[in-house]
Amino acid sequence: MFGLTRTGAIWRRTGLFFLGVGFLSSAGYFLVAKVQTRPNVDEPVALAIKKLWSADESERQSAKNALVQIGPEAVRSLMALLEDLIRHPGIRYAEGKNERDFVKLKERMDRIPPGLVQERVETMKSLSNVAIGWRLRSDSCELLGRLRAEEAIPILIEAMEDEDSLNSWESMNSAMLALVEIGSAAVPKIIRSIETAKERAAAAPFPEGEHPSDFFVKTETAKNQARASMVLGEIGDAQALPVLEELRRSTDSGFLRPYIDRAIKTIKQKASST
Repeated sequence: MFGLTRTGAIWRRTGLFFLGVGFLSSAGYFLVAKVQTRPNVDEPVALAIKKLWSADESERQSAKNALVQIGPEAVRSLMALLEDLIRHPGIRYAEGKNERDFVKLKERMDRIPPGLVQERVETMKSLSNVAIGWRLRSDSCELLGRLRAEEAIPILIEAMEDEDSLNSWESMNSAMLALVEIGSAAVPKIIRSIETAKERAAAAPFPEGEHPSDFFVKTETAKNQARASMVLGEIGDAQALPVLEELRRSTDSGFLRPYIDRAIKTIKQKASST
């Protein structure tokens, strides 16, 4: 419902989403995330983050485990990586890969008949190991969640809202899961995101001379409030109930109401079971 609400939104992302049922790609450019370092202190963090770019799954998982072991010292650099991915969308290539590798795989993908499902799946897996922007974004969110990085809450909310919708109904994205991992500490800022959703949608940047339409403002507001409601429901903190109940009373969005109702029900169930 919301995947194309902003000009070119669905095509300006990382270039590849492997969903098992579809493939989206765009021309882009390669940007290495700038990881600020301090001698002796951040060097292990920088080395581990560099390994997140590896096409080797075991090396990537080892890097993720290393960053969790490093702990809070890794948070600042992971936040910088996530911010770069949001601010500068485009294709990122795995270490040792480049645009030529991506184009060759994409051409192979285009030649596979739709009926050869397994071959298409395997080719998409190969593509997901070449164009890794979406994977980097998912990894950075996951790690900030595992580290329960409260200072990352604002950038995670931004990532939560920035993710394109690919289906008619919302599902939990990596930033939302990270906020759930952080838990109650994230609730006040998520509540604030609900309260400011409409004004922020109305102020969204558009090309010069263009302004957000009423349709865009309405759908963007509902999308972001739905995602926030889902996270609040999963966290289950009763301090979210007043804003959710007020939102339920005030919204005219039929799309949004089920998410609010589900969140309210879940929070009340969790409260009654404690």
